[in-house]
Amino acid sequence: MEAVSRLGGAPGGKRGAPALDTDTDSTREIKTHFRVCRFIMETGVKLGMRSVPVATACVLYHRFFQCVSVTVYEPYLVAMSCIYLAGKVEEQHLRTRDIINVCHR
Repeated sequence: MEAVSRLGGAPGGKRGAPALDTDTDSTREIKTHFRVCRFIMETGVKLGMRSVPVATACVLYHRFFQCVSVTVYEPYLVAMSCIYLAGKVEEQHLRTRDIINVCHR
């Protein structure tokens, strides 16, 4: 009995309960990233951006969240920043106020 508890088994023979919570959290994060990337694409279309800066914004978003957790930063705020930065990187400058207005709506 002691060996099972050292190996991480739950009391009562229920194994895998913590893995279920982790799986739910990772699924929730994947859905959040999918929704935010769709938000970036829709915002890019509304702003009249070309496809390369929109794709760059999605890449910047994903690379940012490879290093940090979703719970630390607001994903939609990071998405707005990525749209602005992608416009600068790809030489399609957008006014900050336009990005804020479109993202707010």
